[in-house]
Amino acid sequence: MKQIALLMLALGLVFAAGCDRIASETYGKVVGPKGFSADVRPVSPQDEASLAKCTHFQLTRLEDETNGRTPPSFFVSMPYEFDKILADRKIINAPGRTLIIRGRVIYYENSSMASEIFGPHEEVITRIQFVDKDSGKVLGEAVCVGRTRETLNRGPEKKAAGLSRAIVGWLEAHDPGLRRAPDSD
Repeated sequence: MKQIALLMLALGLVFAAGCDRIASETYGKVVGPKGFSADVRPVSPQDEASLAKCTHFQLTRLEDETNGRTPPSFFVSMPYEFDKILADRKIINAPGRTLIIRGRVIYYENSSMASEIFGPHEEVITRIQFVDKDSGKVLGEAVCVGRTRETLNRGPEKKAAGLSRAIVGWLEAHDPGLRRAPDSD
């Protein structure tokens, strides 16, 4: 009888874990990869005023400091994903004063065998600088992270989308007056 109870408990745990995983995967399909940022140093009011004058956002190719662990497809995907996130959030990227967004990948992780059991976990960690092109002054610096936790969000392209969300989120947090396209509704 004790063995049957243990078997039922084990089956219940497996079923519960499976339901949790299904819910997580469904949520991940809707939401997509995530992006987070944290300032390396506070942004001064003068630098925020300079950020507000920028109307063009130029993402440069990120440097790889992972000894080749970051796949080339990640770097190829970054410009496309960055432009897509700007468009999704209706941020106008027009000619004018340019903000150069440059940085380096300091950590890149693919999912491991252990993460397949508990749910995949992949991330890319970067150090990003936001530079006024005219003056060359660094207006802000942040650690930006692109992260995926669902199987369907795995891969370099999805991590590029998450990292792009982090970068655009930083811009939104430090320049709430970003020019946005009007709603077409």
